[in-house]
Amino acid sequence: MLTFKVKKDITTTKSLKNDKKTHTHSISSYDIRYKLEESHRQ
Repeated sequence: MLTFKVKKDITTTKSLKNDKKTHTHSISSYDIRYKLEESHRQ
């Protein structure tokens, strides 16, 4: 279920990246990485 959420976030950030390219891309990368680390902790 968590993996699905991350995949959904990647799709969302892809559409956002079209609006604000590099800035959103760097933020989304950190955001996804943080969520993956969170899931490993639990």
